[in-house]
Formats: sequence, C-alpha cells, structure tokens
Amino acid sequence: MIVKSWKFTGFKATFPDWVQENSSKRKGSKFLWVHTQTGEVPAEEGMYIAINLRGHVDKRNRNRNSLRNPSRSRTGVYARMVNKQFAKHCYDQYQMNHKGYHGFQHWARVFQNGRHIAQAENANTKVVDLFALLHDTQRRNENRDPQHGYRAAKYAHSIKGKWFDLSNKEMRLLDEALTYHSDGYTDADITVQTCWDADRLDLGRVGIQPSVKKLCTQTAKNAINNYCSTDPRLWPASTSYN
Repeated sequence: MIVKSWKFTGFKATFPDWVQENSSKRKGSKFLWVHTQTGEVPAEEGMYIAINLRGHVDKRNRNRNSLRNPSRSRTGVYARMVNKQFAKHCYDQYQMNHKGYHGFQHWARVFQNGRHIAQAENANTKVVDLFALLHDTQRRNENRDPQHGYRAAKYAHSIKGKWFDLSNKEMRLLDEALTYHSDGYTDADITVQTCWDADRLDLGRVGIQPSVKKLCTQTAKNAINNYCSTDPRLWPASTSYN
C-alpha cells in the first residue's frame, strides 16, 4: 500500500526528505535515479515517486494513491486498521528524523516481520499491525529512552476510536506490547510475543545480531537459526521464516 507519493517536476523542485534519501542525481542526466529494491531506475519529469508502508520506493507513471480502495487491499485487516491516512498521521507527528534508526522504514520492517510471524503463530494481526506502526512513534531520542513504550501506549489510547478500534482484550494486548517492548521480556500472550519478536528481528539495522535466547516465538528463533549471511545489515530481508 502506497503511503506517500511525490511528482518529480525537475531538479529545481523541493524534494521531500524521503525522496532525497532514496534517489540520486547523475551529472549530465535529466533523470532522477530512484533507488528501488531491484536497483536504480530512471524517473523523468512528470513521473511519481512512491513509498509504501514497508519503506520500499518505486517510480510510477501516475499517482496511484487514488487508484486503490483500501478496503479491497489484499492485506485485508491491515487495510482497514492501518490505512494510508493513519500511517501518514503517525509519520507526520514523529518528532525525530525518519532517516534515523527508529523512523518510518524501521516501522515498515517491523510490520513485515510481524506479518510473517503472526501468520505462522496464529497471532492477532490487528494488534501486530498497530504495534508495528505505533511502537516507536513517541521516541524522543535515538539512544536510551526507557519511557517511550509507555508513551506509545498512552498515545494509542488517545487515538483509539479515531484512527482505529479494538476490543477491550485486544487493547490490553496492544498496551502490553507497546509498554514493555524494549524491556527484554519474553513471557506473554502469543500476540504480544509476536510484536516483540517483530521488533527484535530488526536489530540488524544497528549491527546487532538478535539473540535466540531473547526471542519469544519459535518462528522468530527459526529465522535466526536459518540465517546464513555474515552481514547483519541485511537482516531481516534475507531471513528465512520457514
């Protein structure tokens, strides 16, 4: 699902931060070179650059934000619980730089991890999806911020009913997952465990290999046990969830 898109109208235009981060100019070239999953691709004036919830960037001939009805998305519950407007709201209220360790692209990878684990462990995907989007939104720095999980839970309660709706039981699970996600706990409901593992599997972004002992679910542990690359910066994209 596309969260943001931007029309390339030439190099004199003001580039959004996320476009600057995922594109480059080449001397003598009229194209903007977009860094996609499959490599660099040229975008000419009039084309749209788009980013989805997973943090993947691509070029498009036209703005496709209006072409997809979120309720018909193949991601099902995700489309109803975390639509592009909600994602943009969280993106815009984030107080730090999204280029940092805890910004939007991290949220997107946690979302991807959570979906893999939730499917295997039969966890509640509504809670897992919301956790991925919300868990680091209230951080105030990139280092030690022991209260950011508590603030994220408080924030979740403040927007419940406006941006999403959960049963009381589901809200208790989300509250627990958000509040304690950076405290190293492993004993919890399977849905909460899925949330915590989805976040911990992305430790590779800071060069730390996730410890099997600190993971909760067998699916996440298998992902680490099956991992064979020596470059932790590749986690979790090269991780096997089978």
